[in-house]
Amino acid sequence: MITFFYKFSNIVILTLIISILSPVLIHSQTTITADEILERIDRNMVSTTVISTATMEIHQRNRVDVKEMKIWGKGKNSSFMEFTAPARDKGTKYLRLEDNLWMYLPNIEKVIKISGHLLRQSMMGSDYSYEDTLDRIKLLEDYTSVLLGEEDFDGRTCYVLELTAARKDVTYYRRKIWVDKEYFIGLKSELYAKTGKLLKMMTVHKIEQIQGRHYPTQATMQDLLRKDSRTEFFITGIQFDVDIPDEIFTIRNLEKR
Repeated sequence: MITFFYKFSNIVILTLIISILSPVLIHSQTTITADEILERIDRNMVSTTVISTATMEIHQRNRVDVKEMKIWGKGKNSSFMEFTAPARDKGTKYLRLEDNLWMYLPNIEKVIKISGHLLRQSMMGSDYSYEDTLDRIKLLEDYTSVLLGEEDFDGRTCYVLELTAARKDVTYYRRKIWVDKEYFIGLKSELYAKTGKLLKMMTVHKIEQIQGRHYPTQATMQDLLRKDSRTEFFITGIQFDVDIPDEIFTIRNLEKR
């Protein structure tokens, strides 16, 4: 009889513990919201300043065009890019301030502002449009977001988010993003028009730990409106939170030879 009551009391205690802890466990697994996931992405990806070098491989059918560049960035609103190779592209520069984009062409020594329908055109023959270069990390401001659930992608467990435009002038009306649960990096993004047509798809292939943060260093962009086309983007060097003079982000610097 004593043994019975001892076992029974243990079962009761165990049941009480489970009943108390279960809501806590369930709550901890389900409390994260889509907006919180986007905040974590921003926290991981955004820095005060950044300087990077990168290589872009543009694959079109049987042709591969390789371009090299250096990029300076400050906050979410200022960036400067200069192409360093090949020789025919060397000295081509881009300056972005807020939603404005200028390009400097060294062969004609002229600055051109890119706006309107030109923003949707391919940048340097790649699968990235000029509009993509203006696509600042402000998803929380521009989209309403819904957490659809979880899925595995490329061997990683991801949150799956669906984002719908909250204002008219966003680059893509709808996005579907697979976000790595551990690193809070978008591993796959599907970019849609308002009609529901899938326009582009971006996938991340490599993540590295750099200066205490995880950062994507290799990705592919595919413009699905172009046949047999993709652009591979490789970050070959990167530094965060370094001193960058304000004069880097000026028209004067754009014109400088």
